[in-house]
Amino acid sequence: MSGRRLSSIPAAPIACSACASTASADWPGPQISSVASSSGPTFAAYVLDKSEEKTFNQEIRLVSKLDSRWNWIAGAYYNHFDLHSSSAEHTPGIPEWYGFPTGTSDLEYLAVGDQTYDESALFGELGFRLTDAWQVTVGTRYFRFKVDSHLTTTLPFVDFATDDRASTDDDNTIFKFNTSYRINDDLMTYLTVSEGYRAGGINVGSVCQNPLPPGQNVCLTPDEVLIKPDTTTNYEVGLRSTWLDGALLFNVALYYIDWNDVQVLGNSKNGGIPITVNGSSAESKGIELTTTWNITDQIQVAASYSYNDAKLSADAPGLVDGVDALKGDRLAGSPQQQGTLLFGWTRPLTGGYTLSADYSMTAVSDVYTKVGLQNSGEALPGYAIHGLSLGLSSGPWSAHLYAVNLFNKYAITSVRRDRSYIYLIERDSLDPIPSRTYFQSPLRPRTIGLEFNYRFDL
Repeated sequence: MSGRRLSSIPAAPIACSACASTASADWPGPQISSVASSSGPTFAAYVLDKSEEKTFNQEIRLVSKLDSRWNWIAGAYYNHFDLHSSSAEHTPGIPEWYGFPTGTSDLEYLAVGDQTYDESALFGELGFRLTDAWQVTVGTRYFRFKVDSHLTTTLPFVDFATDDRASTDDDNTIFKFNTSYRINDDLMTYLTVSEGYRAGGINVGSVCQNPLPPGQNVCLTPDEVLIKPDTTTNYEVGLRSTWLDGALLFNVALYYIDWNDVQVLGNSKNGGIPITVNGSSAESKGIELTTTWNITDQIQVAASYSYNDAKLSADAPGLVDGVDALKGDRLAGSPQQQGTLLFGWTRPLTGGYTLSADYSMTAVSDVYTKVGLQNSGEALPGYAIHGLSLGLSSGPWSAHLYAVNLFNKYAITSVRRDRSYIYLIERDSLDPIPSRTYFQSPLRPRTIGLEFNYRFDL
């Protein structure tokens, strides 16, 4: 799938365990939340999240080396992924307040999840050169996958526990067509039509009873458990060119993506658990420009620019946390415009040393946190960051002094929840409880470092 051009949030089958967390996802230590009883003091809780991932990938590929107009590729692929995660919320002082014996653990919430993903595939391509300048390639990929998930949750102080298991599997075949024509040695144009497929998954959690019991319910409705795969049909036409005797490269690509059953981040109807949901259909269209210019043997300039217009192509009832999203609403998760500018300089020195300097600038436009800004969505402002690097190298080793976010730009890159979650829970009129489940994740501040590299010729 052409994920670089699609505006969505990947499926996250294991549900949020500590929905009261207020710390940034980038925070390296325990996350802090606010916990209060209905008739007692406010406690400061912290959440320890741990995860362990194991992945095994294997691909076998055979490529032809025929001296003819035909060429082919055939192969097989296998991927096995295991995830074990846990989230433990501790509230110091609360066992004593409850009146439990001294030494009772302050663990008040524990979620342990396991997930296994298996995928296998067979793929192949067949190409034919009609003339010395014109070639055509067709390809296909057949694959199948299976997801198994298990989540247990425990609330030790109220003797409550759940044990939820779910699984899903699917198989599909996708196709690709490409043709290119070389106008001359410096100019080539191409057309690609392909299909994309992103595996579905499972939102793990307790399935709601029918009818719902009275009081607070944190559960998933039957149609919230399964995450359907989303699919795309991709069209791309482009031009690749070289100028000034190969010193200047310039490429341009126009694309259109037709997207069905789009996966986006949402919340469960009961309890507001973060889950992945499927919308209706969407489309993404835009342009990408890239260029590189070797001005001299020592000076190089590179730049890129992309514009991406991604929006719903049909109404999606209830898509944004129960609120309808409408045809034409812009998708969330990626900027409409982004660009980069790079300057590189190298200078040979005596003794076999080489001195280098690099400057970079990356700029992005605003990003929506929710589709169409529906239901308290935000437009996070765009920003530009700069980087600088000075290097010295000789033979197999090199050293670089670098600065990332050189001017210490402050910007918000993502949020959790939305501003409607900033409110006071009215425990009583004299002592409301603050709710702080909304927070913002800032851009990494200025970072200066020294990097050493050594290349081993094995």
